[in-house]
Amino acid sequence: MNEYHRLCVERARELARKPYPLTGEQIAERTGISAHYANKLIKEARREESR
Repeated sequence: MNEYHRLCVERARELARKPYPLTGEQIAERTGISAHYANKLIKEARREESR
């Protein structure tokens, strides 16, 4: 994974953990990753939250 992509994913994870809900499409638009991957990150963040 190149540096740019790693930074995009890191930013997407930060957005997925925000207390206000963003959709996968909104995160994808703001970070440049796919909406599908953004939705996976949202699910991952919610799973961590519920632990």
